Amino acid sequence: MGYYANRNYWLCTPALFDGFFRQMLANVPELNADELSAFGYSSLGTVNLWHIAGRHFTFSLDVALLMDLTSRTRTDPPPNDLEEIYRAAGVDMPHNAVELFLEARSTPEDI
Repeated sequence: MGYYANRNYWLCTPALFDGFFRQMLANVPELNADELSAFGYSSLGTVNLWHIAGRHFTFSLDVALLMDLTSRTRTDPPPNDLEEIYRAAGVDMPHNAVELFLEARSTPEDI
């Protein structure tokens, strides 16, 4: 476990939320809670989940809203501060950074 953003976001052990999501998703036909793993949660009550097939979900605890963010990662434009991200990482920004960024997030992530 760990945190960042001044303790506003916490990385977690998936087992912390396993029982909760088994109960919450028991009647959701397309999702099996055993195929989801929580990896972090925010101070605003949002839990981030990864699906075994590489999909990304967020669950808002305050309103019990489950959102599939998988397609959003493929359609959102690259960040405006892409050059700053490379600079902070101590890496020279390649000339095709935008194409590399879009290509990298178009494939399912494996956590």
